[in-house]
Amino acid sequence: MGHVSAVSVVSSLAYVTDEASGLQIIDLSNPANPIWRGVYDTPGYAMAVSVVGSLAYVADGSGLQIIDVSNPANPTSRGEAIVQGSVNGVDVMNGLAYVTDGGGLQIIDVTDPTNPFLRGRCDTLGTTQNVSVVGSLAYVVAWDYGLQIIDVSNPDLPYLRSAYDTPGFAQGISLLNNFAYVADGSSGLQIIDVSNPANPFLLGEYDTPRFAESVSVAGSLAYVADEAGLQIIEVSDPANPILRGAYDTPGESADVSAVGDLVYLTAREGGLLILRIH
Repeated sequence: MGHVSAVSVVSSLAYVTDEASGLQIIDLSNPANPIWRGVYDTPGYAMAVSVVGSLAYVADGSGLQIIDVSNPANPTSRGEAIVQGSVNGVDVMNGLAYVTDGGGLQIIDVTDPTNPFLRGRCDTLGTTQNVSVVGSLAYVVAWDYGLQIIDVSNPDLPYLRSAYDTPGFAQGISLLNNFAYVADGSSGLQIIDVSNPANPFLLGEYDTPRFAESVSVAGSLAYVADEAGLQIIEVSDPANPILRGAYDTPGESADVSAVGDLVYLTAREGGLLILRIH
């Protein structure tokens, strides 16, 4: 692998985006001995991936690539949507792909993966990075303007409900209950109460050592991929997050996904790391 950007784990497979070589598929049946299964070299720079059923949706620089992964050893293209702007993040739900394009959020109908088409777009403040969709709301992080909450109940006419400008550079987001956990670059982990989408407010924060890139929350722990490595932060009291442990990665950490007692971590030049949390 070259410059690894993101990971999504579904069942016993890890789908890893490598900016230079596209989508990599890794068998995790035995986490102690992961096995490379297949690759699909996307035309642009693969930045993020969302997997639904037998399809992987890859945010690939200038477009959304839809890849059939029903045979992990031989992934094939099913469709493509060219997007104006720079595609950094993607989340897929109910036949719709929510794509950050640098300056906003685009909603693409992928009901027919061979013929995706634009349904709606919402301009945002700042440079959009990633997106997570829960119900009728899309939570978008924008590099220089923090958290943007977009109402997507009508995918043809999405609109900005509210925003919370974090102090750092918002890169990643994870939602749990009524809290948005934002990996905020130089300002570490920001915990924002979104119980009222019209009025998000800061509840707690933890300043990680260098630059927080991504976050995954499971149970009472937030796993933050920081350039200095993995930071494990207890958030049972979101107003008072506490560091519980850290793991120094070979190379800068880029993305993290926590599933059960395993944490899957990408290091930009170090590939995929699998850690067991005791």
